[in-house]
Amino acid sequence: MVDRRNPTVVLPYPEAPRERRCVWCNGPLEGRARRWCSMDCVHQYQAKKGWGVRALGLRTNRKKNRGKLLCESCGLRLYNPGTKEWFAALERKEVSYGDRSRAPEVDHIMALVLGGSLHEISNLAVLCPPCHKRKTAQDLRELARRRRTSKARGVG
Repeated sequence: MVDRRNPTVVLPYPEAPRERRCVWCNGPLEGRARRWCSMDCVHQYQAKKGWGVRALGLRTNRKKNRGKLLCESCGLRLYNPGTKEWFAALERKEVSYGDRSRAPEVDHIMALVLGGSLHEISNLAVLCPPCHKRKTAQDLRELARRRRTSKARGVG
């Protein structure tokens, strides 16, 4: 069975709940469980879908920069809205309400449509919104170039 939200994730045993078995590993369901035999199966499914990728990218950036969030392109200090750091920056007048220019955005270095990996930590970069916009435009130009060259060759 293909998940409607992410068609690339397929449940290996979609009919298993009828036989009281896990949809992920086909293990026996115990107690009141209906689809999953353990939280390990749930976490494996979520990882495959890419859940938690943003948090992972932010955590990696903080470790790399001694607890600070920095744009990996321009080095601008970033603040997650609603956090203690953000409120402190608000008091120092570094940010203002509604201003998203200092909010971190996690980007895939090699875009998914260009063959990048969803789950690789090494494929994640934390960017400020202007750098992210610039990077996305660059990725779209590259995708258009690849499509043009494949059409010119008669492929696709």
